[in-house]
Amino acid sequence: MSRLGVLLSESGMQKSSVTSESAAETPTQDWGDDLLLVAIAEGSGEAAVKHRRSAEAAFRVFMDRWGRPMETAAKQLCAFPPALYIGADAVLSELWQKVYFRAETFKDGELVGEQLQRRVAGWLKTIARNVLRDLLDEYDKRKLCEIPDEELPAIAERDPADLFDEGASQPAIENKRLAAVAGCLQKLTEREIDVLRTTAEYFNADCETDSMPKHLRDALCARYQIPPATLRQVRKRALDKLKKCAGPKVAMLEQVE
Repeated sequence: MSRLGVLLSESGMQKSSVTSESAAETPTQDWGDDLLLVAIAEGSGEAAVKHRRSAEAAFRVFMDRWGRPMETAAKQLCAFPPALYIGADAVLSELWQKVYFRAETFKDGELVGEQLQRRVAGWLKTIARNVLRDLLDEYDKRKLCEIPDEELPAIAERDPADLFDEGASQPAIENKRLAAVAGCLQKLTEREIDVLRTTAEYFNADCETDSMPKHLRDALCARYQIPPATLRQVRKRALDKLKKCAGPKVAMLEQVE
């Protein structure tokens, strides 16, 4: 008997209540997350063809259960730059692939009920954070000329109003400040967003004349066919727009605080 069959028997889901062994191992919404993940693990391997159908059914049930919470979590993780440029959809896609092919890494610790639910939530969020970290590493390693122009409009189209769902706890005041800035990013041009994104880590708020590394300046100038003086103007104009847009909102938040 497979590990899944043993767990089903131990959980009281006896075969006597159904007509066949295959029916006994058909995942349903009544199954706990631990059973679903065991079923996924048994059928997602290359050599586990006979359990493949059960694994896919268990995966559908698991995604139905955790899809909405993880979508909310991914949006929160990708709410602000630089994760904003990756996007929640990319994180979710990688997340569910890892859940399907690495379900065996989940350890339930013999927990049940709410404790098991919290363990699963923590496991999923850890995977999501690791996925985002890897995606950011890949993004940072890309040369400026490798980033297609068609990716840039998507940055300005992201809606910061959807950062937190109505059922979530009230976000911290710092998150509200960041949300205000993220909203104002949508008012910038594609070129301004690209310039700020590329030079953000070299910006010093106390020194507006700080310079960026020569290789970045040269790459940006070559990308947009502009001289260094114009590049500085683009950067300054983008920062001025952010200050004008986000400044009053942040000030209002500080008054509330």
